[in-house]
Amino acid sequence: MRLRRIFLGGKMSGVRRDSLYRSAIAIAALVFTVVEFDSRSALADTVCRELRVSLQPDCFRPSLQSNCNKRRSGSQLDLGPQLAVWVTDQDGKFVDTIMVTALTGTRGIGNRPGRWDFRSAPRFPYGRRSNVLPVWAWARGKLYSQVVMQDGKEDGLGFHESVSSPDPYYCRPMGLSEVDVDAITCPTAVFSSAKGRFDSSRNNPYPPRNDLFSFTDRDCDEPFSKAGSACAKSAMAFAMVNDLDAVSRATPSYGKPYEIRRRLPQSTGPGNFFLNVEINKEFDQNANHAYSTFQDPQLPESGIETNIGQPSVVFQIPFLVGETSQYFSTNTAKGYGDWDGHSGVLHPLDVTISSSPGSGLGRLLSFRSSWTEGEGVEARVHVMTSGCGAVDVFNPDGGQSGDGGKVGCSPVSAPTNLEPKAVRATSATLRFAQGGEGDNRVLEYEIRYVEGPNIDEASFSQGIPVGVVEPGTPGSSAEVLIWELKPSTRYTLGIRAKGSCGNSSQLESLSFETPAMVFQQLSGCFIATASFGSPLSDRISSLRWMRDVAVLNSPLANESVKAYYRSSPVFAAALATSSPARALVRVGLDPIVDLAEAIRSLAGNKVTVFSPPNSPEPEELAWIAALFSENVP
Repeated sequence: MRLRRIFLGGKMSGVRRDSLYRSAIAIAALVFTVVEFDSRSALADTVCRELRVSLQPDCFRPSLQSNCNKRRSGSQLDLGPQLAVWVTDQDGKFVDTIMVTALTGTRGIGNRPGRWDFRSAPRFPYGRRSNVLPVWAWARGKLYSQVVMQDGKEDGLGFHESVSSPDPYYCRPMGLSEVDVDAITCPTAVFSSAKGRFDSSRNNPYPPRNDLFSFTDRDCDEPFSKAGSACAKSAMAFAMVNDLDAVSRATPSYGKPYEIRRRLPQSTGPGNFFLNVEINKEFDQNANHAYSTFQDPQLPESGIETNIGQPSVVFQIPFLVGETSQYFSTNTAKGYGDWDGHSGVLHPLDVTISSSPGSGLGRLLSFRSSWTEGEGVEARVHVMTSGCGAVDVFNPDGGQSGDGGKVGCSPVSAPTNLEPKAVRATSATLRFAQGGEGDNRVLEYEIRYVEGPNIDEASFSQGIPVGVVEPGTPGSSAEVLIWELKPSTRYTLGIRAKGSCGNSSQLESLSFETPAMVFQQLSGCFIATASFGSPLSDRISSLRWMRDVAVLNSPLANESVKAYYRSSPVFAAALATSSPARALVRVGLDPIVDLAEAIRSLAGNKVTVFSPPNSPEPEELAWIAALFSENVP
């Protein structure tokens, strides 16, 4: 496994060697260096040490007294933060990545096809986000070949059909009115995307995505290829090139501390180090950082323009790895990265960075940690080093439980009794009994899922990481929630326990299938919905209001609406497949919508609208709602 990583290291860095002879010498030198280093490390220090990091991302909210119960305020969406945690030595040299959120480490948003300043939306498919975590990305010292569109259309959001195949995660680009803030789901059950190809002439500090398992002829590096499966497909090599599978973690949820536990490599023996935490978030603008984004003129309603805002913020904490437990914390940031991410420069913190909840410096909440006695220390990042499993609470006066980290390496038992608790169209809650026994307690659970009926060690490493499950009493019940699934799709969850001395249990798995989406009828405005692209459009809302008022006040209007319900699906079905036809209908509807909006504005709250009588039952219209949910503009 080590030789595989070393060999792939040259490819991952995009290093070009002049001959096989030089390649062989370089690989041999690397193997000798690593083997010698590992031998010296093992002889120098055999004590197991554990690093624990606790932090709590905060949401956009008016004040600390408000709840995190809204994902949208105007055009400001809160889709959660992106995080990277890494260790550097006392000279600032990169040592190791502790964790990186899966959207960056597994989904590859830093190295996707399409220009970097595209607009954004939930589960947006294109645009290499060079600004996501640039200080960490450049500090790693690794370069990958940049991923570009196979058809060369880097400025285009749409019309990549000749090089597009079904996507396991990303969605059709949505406009603001289409975003369901209560449950971020794709507006279509199936979306095909261009996966891209490598461009070896350009480098990128982020790896490509790691979540592709099936490929078609449309994934060929050259469009309209007739070579079939024999054509070159860069996408098939993405997972091999991505080397962050072991450290990718699910995005932390709001409302509780997020804890990372990691057994330190033996190379981080006694000494002084720095822990670095970089955090960023889309739609985080302020007066000093509100940048323009690129809008595809052919798809002007796709994406939301305010996604690029304040740059990433970096917290840095010096910590000591020693023979006894040590606690460290910080409440201030070290600096911030480039707003466009085109370098790894760390700029000193200044007044251009906000500190309001969920924004800028306030992306991390200051909270009291349970790791210290009494009321605890309030800080944004808490760090503790100890012997593996030696201590849970730090006593500044000295003393600790355990044996200083010299634990036995008995096998760690696997979780058992995996079963589904609730499986829905876009999410699933799964339950299991916790493992761990004897001296080798469970340090953490590694939980990932893949699309398909099976999972093995190879596909598990490519799987999508899901939420943190705090280790508990062996045999006790625990649950894991998986979001952002697609309806009518089979998935397999894999889980294994990682022991306190670095070993892992056997892999346990559970296969399940999400049901079909049950679509709710939001409106009877079929033709208008087909034309404007979403039943959630503000323009549709005004038409619906005018219809409901008319139905309640006029028997003739009521009969007319019922006739409309019977006839409009046929026309709407035709509109669903024709962009020019939809545009023509919008032109015709615009004066009517303008009038509806004007009357609604003048009426204000004086007119109360209830559900109109004789409206069709939702089940009668479910197939029509499903038709429009699959509409791709």
